[in-house]
Order: sequence, then C-alpha cells, then structure tokens
Amino acid sequence: MSILFDEALEALKEVRVLKDEESKEVIDHFISSFPIQTSGSGRIDWDKIDNKVSLVSVQEIKTQIDFGLTEKCLVIWNDESHPILETTIENVIHAFDDVTAVSFDTWIFFPKSNNVIENLSSSLKMTTLF
Repeated sequence: MSILFDEALEALKEVRVLKDEESKEVIDHFISSFPIQTSGSGRIDWDKIDNKVSLVSVQEIKTQIDFGLTEKCLVIWNDESHPILETTIENVIHAFDDVTAVSFDTWIFFPKSNNVIENLSSSLKMTTLF
C-alpha cells in the first residue's frame, strides 16, 4: 500500500477493505455496467451514456442523488495494487481529496443502483440514473 492509501483509509473512518475475490466480482460488475473506452485507459466512454452530468465540485453530488448519504458505495482506483473499499457516499464526500489523491483516476460505484461517479485529473462526471 501507499501513504496516500493509508491517509484515505484514515480519512474515510468507516470503511471495509474488500478481499481479492470480492474485488474481482466488483470489477466484473463494473465493466459490464458501463461502456469503457477502447483506448485501454479504463475510463468510462461518456459519449455512450445518455444520463450523465459534469460536476464542478464534489458538493454537487449531494444535489444529484436521490437516496440518503449513508448509501453504500465502492471506491475503485485505476491502480489495481490498491484494494477496493466499501464505505458511504457521505464519507467519500467528506474525504474526497484524500480518496482521489490515491491514484490518477477514481470511480465511486453504486452497484445497488448501477451508478458511477468518475473522477479524473481533468473532470468529475456522474451518471444520473439515481
């Protein structure tokens, strides 16, 4: 692990680290749920998603979701050496800078509603199927 990963864990407070097999299942679900760019970047191909919004700040997430902030979500990084984390969206919003500092690209995945927030160094986007 890295120092930045450890800091994210500490900032999230209530978090569960997924085991390898569980992480593999999450990745399979994630990849089958969203169109991924064919460039090999692993990023979502937003041109193929109709219900989406670009966000200016992380605080806008609160206005886009229609469930409670205690909803469980999964934090996925493009650096697969970091395990997937389960926490709440409230914790992610509170610790957003620490969470997104771990790796260049970060996805906040809501498997229950099949939604995602993608944070790249240049943009913050989310599906709006909540």
